[in-house]
Amino acid sequence: MKLAIAGKGGAGKTTIASMIARTWAKDGYEVLAIDADPDSDLPFALGLDYDSAPKISEMRALIKERTGGAFFRLDPEVNDILDKYSVRKGNLRLLVLGAIQGADKGCACPENAFLKALLRHIVLSDNQRVIVDFEAGIEHLGRGASSGIDVMLIVVEPIMTSVNSYRRIRKLAEELGIKKIFALGNKARDESDREFLSENIPEDEILMVIPFSQELEEASRVYSEELPMAEVWQELAGI
Repeated sequence: MKLAIAGKGGAGKTTIASMIARTWAKDGYEVLAIDADPDSDLPFALGLDYDSAPKISEMRALIKERTGGAFFRLDPEVNDILDKYSVRKGNLRLLVLGAIQGADKGCACPENAFLKALLRHIVLSDNQRVIVDFEAGIEHLGRGASSGIDVMLIVVEPIMTSVNSYRRIRKLAEELGIKKIFALGNKARDESDREFLSENIPEDEILMVIPFSQELEEASRVYSEELPMAEVWQELAGI
């Protein structure tokens, strides 16, 4: 399975991505977690050192070699990337796309062509899973970086701006040919929040609704590399 996590900023994408990745790893799967958000937080959430993780976006020579520079090819060679440029913790591996290098430095088009090719070319066995934490919003869909995904989970808060974002993301994901797209309700404080989601999103599109937790919110203030967010959240959630 190649699973993508998308949604509006602040909806809880990285929280969900880190918990799914760690749960899969705990269950014995070989997991590749890809942080495709330029504002990268997934390494911290997984308890991996961000500074020690190679960043694809910083490897200018590699990108130029594989994508052809300014006039980049859409299908760069990616077969050796996972072994060379991911970091491992047990049976969990992390690949970081990386951030734009500075203000007024241009788009990340070659990097996203690279990611697109990677997702298309990875062939998985029954014991392997890929999870991608995309940047907030819809730009990654416009660039086609989400193609090659089997399932997309769109994290939705019980507010109209988040619902509207869900609708836009879903429409673009369908245009890319992604067949399985679900809303994952998050931060529901009471029954009225659940009713709001069910009134604005068709029932067959809502995978589940996760309740708001004050304990989980407070845990996000105290995590460290030794006590990753996902581990704190999983313990509090009873996973």
